[in-house]
Amino acid sequence: MADPNNIIEDFRLCHGLLFDQIGVSVRLASKCAVQANWSIEESQKARPSVQLIKTHRIQDTIIYENNLALDKEGTLFNPPKALERFKENNPLYEKTPDKAIIFRIDKELWNINFTRDDIKPTDEFVEAIKKAIEHETPRRALDDVFSEYGYWLNCKFKVGSRLERFIQFEPKQDHHPKDVELRQTEWMGEFIFKDGENILFNEIYDEWSNEILPFFEENFLFSADGCVVKAGGISAWLKYSPRVSNQWSVIERADFVPTYKFLDESLIANIEKLFSDETEILMIGKSPIDCRSDFCQVGFSQPLLSNAYKVHGEVYNRGERCDVDTTLYSTSIYGFSLEIEWHEFPESC
Repeated sequence: MADPNNIIEDFRLCHGLLFDQIGVSVRLASKCAVQANWSIEESQKARPSVQLIKTHRIQDTIIYENNLALDKEGTLFNPPKALERFKENNPLYEKTPDKAIIFRIDKELWNINFTRDDIKPTDEFVEAIKKAIEHETPRRALDDVFSEYGYWLNCKFKVGSRLERFIQFEPKQDHHPKDVELRQTEWMGEFIFKDGENILFNEIYDEWSNEILPFFEENFLFSADGCVVKAGGISAWLKYSPRVSNQWSVIERADFVPTYKFLDESLIANIEKLFSDETEILMIGKSPIDCRSDFCQVGFSQPLLSNAYKVHGEVYNRGERCDVDTTLYSTSIYGFSLEIEWHEFPESC
């Protein structure tokens, strides 16, 4: 069997996670957020496990598809205020009814745990956070940093080999597989053998074959390394699959923590203060005005998402503040207009 010592690097487990709010995927950040001490233990499960699952909500489908083991009371479902916006339009929190059928066979090989107290942020992550906090638009700058280093880190992993079929195909008949009623919502357990027969696997496989496969052209599963395994090859896969690491994958992620929580206390406090403030600085800039005019028009370098913003500013001439009153005349996503009342015109006008 392949050496497990390279698992942390091969699977980039010290990289934070990004949850795609447009689609349904969880992906690794491009840059490494932390350094960690860990323990790797060989799984105590002696036999493979088999599952046949029917989901009923978009949220459940995404959880299974991305191999998440979530605690409903945990921080991913109950993020700190600094990450509350993470829940907006995110399919991970979508409870709209939806159905999917998942059939999978797992050979759990390794359990990996990060020691939370020993997790330290990388120097690069710390420096990027400090620069973002000092930026003229810090919240946007922080989001840019988290987009590179990840918003979340998970601290518990299971690595193993998996065969899976996740039903997201067009049916070949009018009857849609989403309408299939399985005899159970979920089968899950280790292979059970009796008189040489695999009782649990046979029961689950019969349900899969009789209720699901009629809607599809071929009977096959996918392995982590992209191979197609047909029904007749499952026994050989079970016998030989764990031998090389490219047949391994992360089959479960658990214990999620915001990446910023591993920074020192002062940086954590700054981040939480910035995101707890209901007022966000969208941009800062300077615009020349004609002191002979009562109006000033300012255009943005890129449009905003909304015209529901406020403008704060002052008028200066050669470094000295002018005696004027300004009124916001009109706003759009492309810019705004100010009405200016001059109490005293600058001498240079």
